[in-house]
Order: sequence, then structure tokens, then C-alpha cells
Amino acid sequence: MDKTTGTGTYTASANGSGVQFSNNGGQTSSTGVFVNGTPQTTFQDAGWANNNALSGFTFTLTNSKLEANQTEAGFFTFNGNQFQAGLALEKAGLGWMGPFGANWGSDEFRSWGTWTGANSAHFNVDRAKTDPWNTVPATGNMHFGEHNPVQNLPYHIYEAAQ
Repeated sequence: MDKTTGTGTYTASANGSGVQFSNNGGQTSSTGVFVNGTPQTTFQDAGWANNNALSGFTFTLTNSKLEANQTEAGFFTFNGNQFQAGLALEKAGLGWMGPFGANWGSDEFRSWGTWTGANSAHFNVDRAKTDPWNTVPATGNMHFGEHNPVQNLPYHIYEAAQ
């Protein structure tokens, strides 16, 4: 439902640019911005924005932080273990950045965003404490829309070499 008007029925699907909302099965869509102060929104990824790469994910959007360019943020569960979640994120175009996620207790994945690094997605997949192969579901946190801090590094190196 559109939280602004209270009308309409929408499906949602996430990709490296953010959460896309559609009322016609993904034929047309628009990028969402979470409205702070409204109830959290939970949805199963519909798959049309990411070629079904994230269809095993359930997202719960809880806030936005526009001063940090984050249009949506929250947490997720995945119908598999942490390694399978990482493979799905890579299939959806998010690269593994290593074990640098929140409090060093997760694996970090980022999309590149645009050529400046804007509008990227950032996922932290929680590391299973005991058995990473059998702990299901995988969980973690994510946010969309920020600037990927490493994306434009090659451009600056290239510019410095000129």
C-alpha cells in the first residue's frame, strides 16, 4: 500500500540501486524512499528487479537516513545459510568486500552504484556463531542509496596519472 495515500497494491523488488516498487508486476516501477515515522514495511522480494537473484530474501524496511544518502534501511532474512545468501547477493551484482561488516561480525557486500559510487546497496550478512553451513535462515542488515566509498577510487587514480 502507498503509505502516503493509503491506496494501491504494490510488489517490491530490490537490486543494487535500491528498492523498486510496482503496481503492475514490474513492467514499470519507481525507487522508494522510506518515510520515517511510519510503520516498518516487510516484503518478500518479487524478483523482477534482479532476475530472481534475491527472491529468497525477505526485507524489513525500518528507516531512511537521507543526510547519509540512505533511501531505505533495515534488515533481512534469507531462506538459506550465510554462504548461500552471499552467493545470491553476488548473483544480484553485489560484490563481496570481505569480513568488514557491522562490528566485524558479518560479511559485507556492496553494489557499485553509478560511476561516482552514488546509489549503491550495502548488505552485511551476519556470520553464524556455531555452524555457518546449517544455520538457516541467514540474517543481516542493509541500506540503499548511499555512495560506495571505493567506487570512484579507480577514477581518481586514473585522473592522478594523467
